Amino acid sequence: GLLAGLQLYQTYLNIGLLADARAEGLYEASELAQLLGSVIVPLDTVDKQLEKVAALKGMNKEDAAAVTRMRKIAGHLKQQGKSLQEFWDSGVADHGKRYEDARQAAWKELEDLLELAPKKGIAPEPKPVEKP
Repeated sequence: GLLAGLQLYQTYLNIGLLADARAEGLYEASELAQLLGSVIVPLDTVDKQLEKVAALKGMNKEDAAAVTRMRKIAGHLKQQGKSLQEFWDSGVADHGKRYEDARQAAWKELEDLLELAPKKGIAPEPKPVEKP
């Protein structure tokens, strides 16, 4: 479960890096489309494997819920990548909005699944840097 969750997190990061690279004009559009495809296509395999895991007998409720959540995240990431490519191809704002909606939905699920949000009371709040 942890490995699948981390793979989904890495996919989320990669899609964001590619979007940033396009916005900064760092690569040709055709290169970015190929890179984006190489990030999105494996999600189908991840989903198929998670489907097999979900079908295993004897899984406790917590694990079953985590697998369901990971499949949901994979769907958000596929939508995010598809919408990003459609936005790049067309420039239509609606595709950009769908990309952003899928990005936020994926992040919300990943943050909760992998417990990425800082815990209150665990670490002290950072103090503002004083100017000399």
